[in-house]
Amino acid sequence: MEEAGRQKPFDSKIEIGSGDRGEDVVTIPPAGISLSRLGPALFIFFWLCGWAVGVCFAAWSARSPSTTLGARIFVIAWLGGWLVGGAFAWASLASMVTAMFGEERIAFDYDEVVHTRSALGIKRVARYPIQRVQKFECRPGYGRAGGRALTTAACTMLFGKRRLPIAHGVTDVEAEWLVKELNSLLERRRR
Repeated sequence: MEEAGRQKPFDSKIEIGSGDRGEDVVTIPPAGISLSRLGPALFIFFWLCGWAVGVCFAAWSARSPSTTLGARIFVIAWLGGWLVGGAFAWASLASMVTAMFGEERIAFDYDEVVHTRSALGIKRVARYPIQRVQKFECRPGYGRAGGRALTTAACTMLFGKRRLPIAHGVTDVEAEWLVKELNSLLERRRR
């Protein structure tokens, strides 16, 4: 599968092989703990602790009989925005934890691409019809200053009109090599 110019990075632990049913499988191991991942993850964790206090206080304030109607409307609107922000923070934290402690597996079966992410005993499996997967790309801006703070996905899978994040916690060099390999596996399965 290796071609000239498409050498696997020497320090990469990503494995490409065959599964039990003859499918092509790409396994991305945990990236491990590093300061560049741990710092933002701890910040978001502590921010979410304050976020939870804010949610409780706002809910209590909205239900309090002494709160005026105008203040209740404001608190409910604020709470809606606060919950959306919290959802993004939880998703970012989950991505960081998965990159540090979890494994990612991309399997190319005969009629679908199966993307599995697992970390700390939690497993998420998503299946995509192979004919609707357009290609794999490096994530724009990944690896640049500030480009990795809230996301750990180095690549995206173009599925219909959606860009789905994959390859959490890999380096820039691994991402470039991995995209070529994933596109090669995708084309091989489409034939």
